[in-house]
Amino acid sequence: MSLFQDSLLQPAKAKQERSLTKLLMAMEAAPLASAEDYNGLDEEKWWTENTVAVVAGSSRGIGLETVRHLAKQGLTVVLTARNDAHGLAITKSVVDEGYPNVHFHQLDVQSDQSVLLLADWIQNKFGGIDILINNAAVIGAKIDWDLWESRGISRLGLLTNRSFIEGFGEDYNTAKTCLDINYFGAKRMVKALLPLLKPSSSGSRIVNVSSLGGLLQQCSLWGMHILKSVSRKGSIVLEFIKYKM
Repeated sequence: MSLFQDSLLQPAKAKQERSLTKLLMAMEAAPLASAEDYNGLDEEKWWTENTVAVVAGSSRGIGLETVRHLAKQGLTVVLTARNDAHGLAITKSVVDEGYPNVHFHQLDVQSDQSVLLLADWIQNKFGGIDILINNAAVIGAKIDWDLWESRGISRLGLLTNRSFIEGFGEDYNTAKTCLDINYFGAKRMVKALLPLLKPSSSGSRIVNVSSLGGLLQQCSLWGMHILKSVSRKGSIVLEFIKYKM
């Protein structure tokens, strides 16, 4: 890119930075919702114990808490993890908390075979699903977390101040793995499980979980143009990261 072209993009880049900063400030100021905030939804309740929810990437973090909350609401929930032993142990701990409606199946969203095995198991055990939550994801960068902790740097802080690059690295293989899980993994799940969504008067649903780091605002304007075509040609993304790396 020429200096002239880059100078033309500077106002747009500055606008993107201001928008992202405002969004982060609003998020920090907003009160966090707790599970108790949703206890008064009985009058709008459309689900039963026969409502089946599958959560990809649910052995820890947001995914695990999603499993707990859905189980608390009485749904049948499928917890998934790449590692069998870890997933079984986590599922047992959730069941021991008083949620016998939580089940486990191994899942690696990078593997077509693993996704298809999950789909077959769901079809045989439940006859279909009502909710699919795609939460499996990785950061897509190599980060020295100890260094960041010693410097007081947070993930949100990096989004507002990307001048800090110490302890942060990217390469082709890391970016490729990120795309294979975060984008293609969700695509594999939808392709395999969409036929299993049950007809429902309330509407079966698919929820794709993302993050601020996944906003197109984090890309150059050229990158935004390329990535917008990803729904038509997923391979373009790999060419994009080859160019950038």
